[in-house]
Amino acid sequence: ACSIGCVVGLMCPWAPHLELKIVLHGENDCVRWHQDRFAGRAIVSYTGLAATEYTRSSNVDFWELENCGKNEHIIKDAKETRAVAVGDILFMKGFGYPAEVN
Repeated sequence: ACSIGCVVGLMCPWAPHLELKIVLHGENDCVRWHQDRFAGRAIVSYTGLAATEYTRSSNVDFWELENCGKNEHIIKDAKETRAVAVGDILFMKGFGYPAEVN
């Protein structure tokens, strides 16, 4: 966790602080597609069959996302979603990240 925090700190040198949490979640804990209000989030899943799902911004209907649309309407093409493997580290830029998506 400390190593991940150090890397995220280097990726976000403008951030005044770094918050580290270890959270236990059950299956399907975060079932609705969303965009964090944080600048970014580093996630590691240690158990389960598949970890966090993600997709490119170009595959998101942001109007549906921002207006409480259903998951099947938020994602334009479900075949274009991906999931990290258990044990992988995923850094996701959030709403507060001060740079464009790449």
